[in-house]
Amino acid sequence: MPRGCGKWSHARHVAACRRRWSTEQHRSGERAIDAVLEHGRGCPTVGSEVNCRLMNVVTLLQRWFCVCVRAVQLAINWEECCGPTRGTTSILFHLESISMKLRLGLVGLSREWTNRHLPALRLLQDRFEVRGVYTSIPSRAEAVVREFHAQRFEGLHALIKDPRIDAVLVLEESWWGTLPIRVACAYGKAVYCGADVHIEPDVAALLRAEIGQSGIAFMAEFPRRYAPATLRLKELIATRLGAPTMLFCHRRLAVDPAAIGNGPSSGHHRAEAITRRLDREIMELIDWCCFVSGTRPRSIQAVEHPIMERQATSPQPLPPTDYFALSLDLSAEGAPHCSTIAQISCGSYIPSQWEEAIAYRPPAALQVRCEKGIVFLDLPSSLVWFDEAGRHQESLESELSIGQQLLTMFHRSITSLVRKTSDLDDVFYALLAMQTARQSIAEGRRLALALDAMPNKHATYE
Repeated sequence: MPRGCGKWSHARHVAACRRRWSTEQHRSGERAIDAVLEHGRGCPTVGSEVNCRLMNVVTLLQRWFCVCVRAVQLAINWEECCGPTRGTTSILFHLESISMKLRLGLVGLSREWTNRHLPALRLLQDRFEVRGVYTSIPSRAEAVVREFHAQRFEGLHALIKDPRIDAVLVLEESWWGTLPIRVACAYGKAVYCGADVHIEPDVAALLRAEIGQSGIAFMAEFPRRYAPATLRLKELIATRLGAPTMLFCHRRLAVDPAAIGNGPSSGHHRAEAITRRLDREIMELIDWCCFVSGTRPRSIQAVEHPIMERQATSPQPLPPTDYFALSLDLSAEGAPHCSTIAQISCGSYIPSQWEEAIAYRPPAALQVRCEKGIVFLDLPSSLVWFDEAGRHQESLESELSIGQQLLTMFHRSITSLVRKTSDLDDVFYALLAMQTARQSIAEGRRLALALDAMPNKHATYE
């Protein structure tokens, strides 16, 4: 077992971070109070008695601050020797989080690295510091090394177990699959799981149990959730429009089999990559609708269009389907069945060489019929909604980008008082919904979703 694993992994990580906090905060606090005292001595006094009392109060604050910092240092020493006390770790960790900068290790570089993750890390340098990078193609890591003065690691384990790394960003799907997440669990490192990482439903159940047992912070990248337009929609639902009753979500993909991934050139592998991308898109759309409605699906009915006519003439093997549609019952618990429904479709039925056809009159990314109005949403920041007062159009270009929102939420999930577990559940249930949809296609009927399904805690990886 690695040195950092087990119940002490989170405590050691927290203690290392808090040591930095105690030293920096002690010095900065003393400098601030000394400046106040010096300013008070130099100010003209209205009354000597008032000035004397003010100086006494500031002196007492200075002594109290030193006592508090010393208490934090003693708590760190006690926890390192005897282990964390129940309820103590999160409170002290919250003190440290005021000015905490997380040291990141990057595992792979995703398709959205240039547009999403790189700009966000540049703007959030007060919260994140990229210390290391590991990719299956070393040449791709050189730009990151130059940009952030980071170290390029030769091995996956070497990066994650490095004591200079606080959290791991798993951004790319490659030969390692979910191995970085499992290694991070062993070493007690927080994990940000990128959208490109494909997780099978059976593996998701095991990961859910392993992450829960390790106690690490885990965040899945659901970019549609934190788009400015989505966050504004949630505000309108809570304040103006009321609960959603119908959601329509349609996605048209332009997929070129020759351009999928950097893996083997076999046509069968490309067909599998396209199928995984379709599954990932549908899973994200399911999660998006659930996030907007605030509920989980109770039942699912799905259909797909299999590819028949092109299999014989295509020089490369094609994915088994080019269109997938499903109907979700998102009714709240206790409400009548199908009182809230979602229609979701996703397909790559337009050949990639028909570029103009793909972009012709695209539907709104999401349409939501609410109790008091209707909303048409386009990602990332366009929103048009109608109510009794008429039409309202909003452009949210000035809001934080999706990448900044995602990484800010990741920082908050690590430094928060309460450990966030909803992302684990959301990933598991989105994959469970996708699995149920596949079963619905095979059986040709609507199926109920087993929301009480739990992973087997005693299961093991093959």
